[in-house]
Amino acid sequence: MLSLSIRPHLRIASVGSAARGEGLAEAGADEVLIGLEGFQRPVDMVIDSVGGPQLVEAWNLLAPGGSWRRCSPPGRPG
Repeated sequence: MLSLSIRPHLRIASVGSAARGEGLAEAGADEVLIGLEGFQRPVDMVIDSVGGPQLVEAWNLLAPGGSWRRCSPPGRPG
């Protein structure tokens, strides 16, 4: 999952499938996307827990001065 922040209090979660997005709105996501295709708004922050091609897409969406954070589950190298 990627978490994208466009401005304070607006959080967008990008996941690989609808099943992976279940519950994210209840957890605070304002918008849940399946992938990033067609998403073009610059983002202030990317929080990545997966890596791979979607991370490259998200990296290219970072606004000037934006930041990227990597997180991983316990027991998995980050």
